[in-house]
Amino acid sequence: MQGVKSLIEMEFPDVHIKSIEKLGEGWRNEAYLVNDELVFRFAKNEAASKELEKEAALLPLLQANLSIEIPQFSYFYNKKDRLAFAGYKLLTGVLLEEDGVSKLNQQARKAIASDLAQFITGLRSFPALKAIKLGAPLFEPRQFFIHLLQDARFHIFPVINSQLQSYVLRRFQAYLDTAEHFLYEPCVVHADLSPDHFILDPTMTCLSGIIDFGDLCVTDPDYEFIYILEDGGEEFTRDVLKQCNHDAIERCLQKLSFFVTFDHIRYVLEGMRRGEEAWILEGLTALEEEMKT
Repeated sequence: MQGVKSLIEMEFPDVHIKSIEKLGEGWRNEAYLVNDELVFRFAKNEAASKELEKEAALLPLLQANLSIEIPQFSYFYNKKDRLAFAGYKLLTGVLLEEDGVSKLNQQARKAIASDLAQFITGLRSFPALKAIKLGAPLFEPRQFFIHLLQDARFHIFPVINSQLQSYVLRRFQAYLDTAEHFLYEPCVVHADLSPDHFILDPTMTCLSGIIDFGDLCVTDPDYEFIYILEDGGEEFTRDVLKQCNHDAIERCLQKLSFFVTFDHIRYVLEGMRRGEEAWILEGLTALEEEMKT
C-alpha cells in the first residue's frame, strides 16, 4: 500500500493522500480508493495498460452520448518505464452486486432495465470506425469461438466425460452453423455489463453510472447482453431487450445462451491457466447444470 501511495504522490504532486484503501483486484487491474473521493486503477500487465490507454482516449467522447455517468480520467500515467495507471473521481451511488438484480423490487428492476437500455443505445450511437481508430478492438465472435473450441478440445476434454464433451461440441456446432448469428452491423459495446459494474442512486431505484470499460470493443451488438442474462436473469434481460427495441428477442436469447456456455468454458480455461482449482470446478459445474436443463 505504501508503494502505491508513494507512486501516486510522486507522479501527481497535487494529490495529497490522507487515506488510501484497496477497493478490489481483478484479472487485469488493482483498484484503490484515495481520500474517499478518487479511484486509482493500476494495470497488472501490458494488455491492461493498453485497455487503460483505450479508456483514456474514448471515455471523454463517449460521455457526450450517455445520460449516466462514466469514469473520466483526471490522472493518467502512461510511460514506457512501467505499467499504466489512472485516477478518476469516484462515481457517487451504490454499487450493485453481481446477484443484485434479484434483490431489487419489480419497480426498481423495470426502471433500471430502462436506464440500462438507454445506456446501451447511447453507446451504440458512437461511430464504430472512430472507436476502432481510438483503440477499441474489433472482436469477431466466429473466429474467437472457433479458437475457443480448439482450446477446449485440447485442455478441457481430457478431464471431462464423453457426455459433457458431446454437449459442448453440440453447443459450438449449433452456434457456428447458424448463419443468422453473424448477420449484424458491428457497434460499440461495453462487453462487461454485469450488475457489479452498475452504480445505482442512493434509493436503489435508478441507474446513475457504469464503471469498468476495459472490455469495451466493437462487435456483435447482441454480445452486450451476455452478463445481463448470466447475472440478471431472463426476465430482466427481456425487459432490457424490449427497451432497446430489439427486433428478435427470442432469437437473441437463444444466441445469448450460447455465449453463456462459451463464457463458462473460458472461465475453466482461465482457471487452468492460473492454476485456480475453484474456477475450474465452478465452470465445469455450470456446464453440467446447463446440460441437465
